[in-house]
Amino acid sequence: MASNLVSEIVEVLSPTITSRIASALGLNQTSTEKAVVAAVPALLASLISYVSKPQGATKLNEVVQKQEPGMLSSLANVIGEPGQKAFIDQGASVLTSLLGGKTVSALTDALGEYAGITGSGSKSLLGLLGPVVLGVLGREQRDRGLDASGLANLLTSQKNNVSAALPTGFSRYLREAGIPDDVIASRARVASQPPTSTPPSIWPWVLGALILLGLGALAWNLLHQRHKQVVETANPPVEGQMTTPNEAPYAGFLARLQGIKVGDVDVGQLTTSAVNDLSSSLAGVKDEATAQSSMPGLTKASSEFDQLTGLLDQLSPENRKLLADTLALIKPNLDQLLDKALAISGVGPIIKPTVDAIREKLDTLTKV
Repeated sequence: MASNLVSEIVEVLSPTITSRIASALGLNQTSTEKAVVAAVPALLASLISYVSKPQGATKLNEVVQKQEPGMLSSLANVIGEPGQKAFIDQGASVLTSLLGGKTVSALTDALGEYAGITGSGSKSLLGLLGPVVLGVLGREQRDRGLDASGLANLLTSQKNNVSAALPTGFSRYLREAGIPDDVIASRARVASQPPTSTPPSIWPWVLGALILLGLGALAWNLLHQRHKQVVETANPPVEGQMTTPNEAPYAGFLARLQGIKVGDVDVGQLTTSAVNDLSSSLAGVKDEATAQSSMPGLTKASSEFDQLTGLLDQLSPENRKLLADTLALIKPNLDQLLDKALAISGVGPIIKPTVDAIREKLDTLTKV
C-alpha cells in the first residue's frame, strides 16, 4: 500500500540540500548528514506515536492539510535566505503543538548528543526538518485523498520502515523521549538486548553457532586466497554480481567481528549493516533516477561507517586491528563497486559527495 516515507523524505533532503543546511546553520557537513539520517525516522516515529493518542489523528490531519503544496520544491529558496529563521521558528512551533515541548526538547537533546552538534544547531535542524516531514505527508494525503483515519493508517503502516531506518544506538534516545517500544522495537531489541537475557530455547542458538563455525572454516580458507589475490592484482575483480541477497556480502569475513561490542553497540552487527547497506544501495544504480532512490541507503551506510570511526578509540588494540584487517580485505571490491556506479552517466553529481565521505571513513577504518 504505502511507499517508504523515510526514502521519500530523504530524497527531498538531497546531498545538495543537506550541504546547504549545514552551511546555513554553521554545522559540520558530516555531523549534519548523520543528524538528518537519525532525525527523519525519529520524527516519523514520534508522529506514529502521536496519532495513536485521542484526537491525535484529527489534529495531525488539520496541520498537514495546511502545508503549502509548493513548499518542498521551493525548499532550496528558503535555506540560507532571509526567510529561513521564520521558516525554522514556524516549524519548531508546529512540532511543539503536535508532540509537546517535552518530546521536542528530548528529541533535540538526543539529536545533538548523537550527531555531536550544539543544542541550538539540533533545535534549528528539527525546526527545519519538521515542515519537510509534514510536507511529504501533505503530498501523500493529497495524492491519495486521505482523511484523518487514512493519514493515521499511512503512518502506522510505516513502522517497519522507520524501525529499519533508525541508526544503531539511537533507539534508546527515542525511549527517553517517550516513544513506545512498538514503534521502534524490531531494530532496537536486537541492538539493546542485555547479554544476560535467557532465550526461550538454547537449541536454535547452538545450531546457529555450529553452522557459523562451519561457514567460518570455509571462509578462512577463502580469506587467504582472497588476500593473495588482492595483493597480486592492482584492480581486483568485483566478487559476484552487484545485486545483494538478504545476507550481507562478505558474510564469512565479517563473521570474525561477531561478539565485539562497545557498550550496547555490536561492532560486528554495525559493520555488517554498513557494508550491506552500501552494497545493496549500489546494486540498483543504473541512471539518475535510480541514483536518487539509492541515496537513503548510501546516506545510512555513511552514517554507520561514521559510527564505527567514532568507536575506534574505545576498541582494544586487538579488536581494532581485526576490524581494520577485515575491512582492508573487502575495501578494494567496495571501491570497484563505487567506481562502477560513479562512471554511469549523470550519477556522479548525485552520489559523489556521499561516496567521498564513505571512502574517507573507510580509509580511517582500515588504518591500524
